[in-house]
Amino acid sequence: MTSPHRTPDWLLERIALGELPPDELAAARDRLSREPDGPARLAALEADSRATLEALPPDRVAREVKARFA
Repeated sequence: MTSPHRTPDWLLERIALGELPPDELAAARDRLSREPDGPARLAALEADSRATLEALPPDRVAREVKARFA
């Protein structure tokens, strides 16, 4: 079970993607930085995203999807 004070995964994703208004992003990053495992969770998510994009570049995936439905 997660702590009520732990940044939820959905918010961690939005922080990593920069999908929050600037003031909310700054507040969320500040909150995350004060959590014992916050910075490590964000770093792990960002590393996983980079690895996924390296293994499955969007242009290659798009070509494969188009080819399947052509």
